[in-house]
Amino acid sequence: MKKNKSVCVFCSSSNNVEEKYRRSAKKLAQILSSNNITIIYGGGNTGMMGDLADTCIENKGDIIGVIPQFLKKRENLHQNLTKVYIENNMHSRKMKMYKLSDIFICLPGGYGTLDEFIEVIAWKQLGIHNKVIILINIDNYWSKLLKFFDEIDNKRFTYNDKSSLFKIINKIEEIVTIIN
Repeated sequence: MKKNKSVCVFCSSSNNVEEKYRRSAKKLAQILSSNNITIIYGGGNTGMMGDLADTCIENKGDIIGVIPQFLKKRENLHQNLTKVYIENNMHSRKMKMYKLSDIFICLPGGYGTLDEFIEVIAWKQLGIHNKVIILINIDNYWSKLLKFFDEIDNKRFTYNDKSSLFKIINKIEEIVTIIN
């Protein structure tokens, strides 16, 4: 029997982000759930993370939360997940998310989201994995970062240019062609 794909989603836990970003998390959860893809994420019920989880659950999808012990209260561990892993620290959290996932998707987010995204890119560049990584550039949120990545590539500080490490899409709906 073929294993269902699992997609790790990195996104914001802030409740203060613009509604367009929160809608993007909901739309992504709808698409992944309707394609019978398990979602792996940070385990919280706030911000885009909470929107992602709630929408997945509403659509009868499977969603697995991975959260470090110290963030259970701050990010309000979601109580209705398919499965929860409680890790000792951020490093073991990211390692667990990596091991559980076939694909990585990065939505808009803050420093934590950026940290998770950069780490899976660095691991791919080092040959630790060859998993698909997708950056969703909603409303050009990541455009300045992408220009900085171009500068890194142009100055030859990397072994691979960004196009060989991750895909960039601008609309959530474009994800369907990549995951199928």
